[in-house]
Amino acid sequence: MEINDSLVNLDVSLPPAVIELRDVVVRSYAYSAAQAIIVEAIKRKQEILQKLHDYSFDAYNKMIVRDASEDSAEIIMISETQSTSFWQYPDRYKEILTARRQSANLPAEVNIVVVGGILNFNKNRIEIDKWEVVLPVATDALDYYNYYLVDSVMIDDRKVYRLEVEPRSEALALVVGRIDIVDSTFDVVGVDVGFNDVIDAPYIDSLRYRQQSALFAEEYWMPVSVGFTAVIEINFPGIPSRLTLDYLSSLHSYSFDPAPEERVFDEYVFEVSEDADRVDSSAWLARQTIPLTPDELHGYRYIDSVRQAPKPLSKMLLQGLLVAGAMITIGDYDFFHYQRVDGPYLGLRLPLKPWK
Repeated sequence: MEINDSLVNLDVSLPPAVIELRDVVVRSYAYSAAQAIIVEAIKRKQEILQKLHDYSFDAYNKMIVRDASEDSAEIIMISETQSTSFWQYPDRYKEILTARRQSANLPAEVNIVVVGGILNFNKNRIEIDKWEVVLPVATDALDYYNYYLVDSVMIDDRKVYRLEVEPRSEALALVVGRIDIVDSTFDVVGVDVGFNDVIDAPYIDSLRYRQQSALFAEEYWMPVSVGFTAVIEINFPGIPSRLTLDYLSSLHSYSFDPAPEERVFDEYVFEVSEDADRVDSSAWLARQTIPLTPDELHGYRYIDSVRQAPKPLSKMLLQGLLVAGAMITIGDYDFFHYQRVDGPYLGLRLPLKPWK
């Protein structure tokens, strides 16, 4: 083509190309690195709670009470249970205790320690007696806590941020400790917190909560280990003055299919199966996901010895300890139903309310 003095127009076009860019969040003020992570974790929590409509799981639960007076570590009570739980959005919950074992100084009927209300750290608040405790991933958590990014670790080949959490005010009942949050998705996958000194519950000290999660269905980080510890200081004759209470639950066999509502969700949120006390040893071991330690096996043999049968008063107090532990785990359940079929019923109202 010759180019002369005449004006020539050339139209050139290119095929369109789509380039995806990550979202850019513009804020009116600067967050610290830890605060920015928490903001994303709170947003992620809300997304997951809207998507997670149904799930169920099995659990093995263990509670050990030890004599901690004068540097002793003697086990004085053992409780073990196995259960199946169902959850449905927004707050329908049902747990069925399917099997249980306990040391000989406890009757089976008081062994109702299960997962219950302590399961979900993603809720906004819990109530302990007269105190309402805001949790570190509540929608308004930044008004109550300071956050510090202290480390990053690898969990299941994923980078995880480790944050220290401290109350902004010592006048409010809050938690202190650490939480772990996955990079990129911002799911909470680890919790290790205690409570500040504002919570001054009678007889109970050093209450601490721990939770670890794992990835299911390539999307949901669900709890696989939940536990709490506490020190109990009492002054009654015939029982040690300082005790430690150690609860641990192993959660497994998650399913995200809808539950059969007509068989599961009824007026009772907690039931004990009629066969719970008649499970054979092979069936028990198949679902005992946390083996007993040598110390705990020795504790069973020691307690079950006829010579170690407690006096009536101390036996009543030990039963009270187990019920107190059940109060922490079960939460604000209104009814107790002894069997899955028609059987004895017992009204039950427990003062420690579940996550909300």
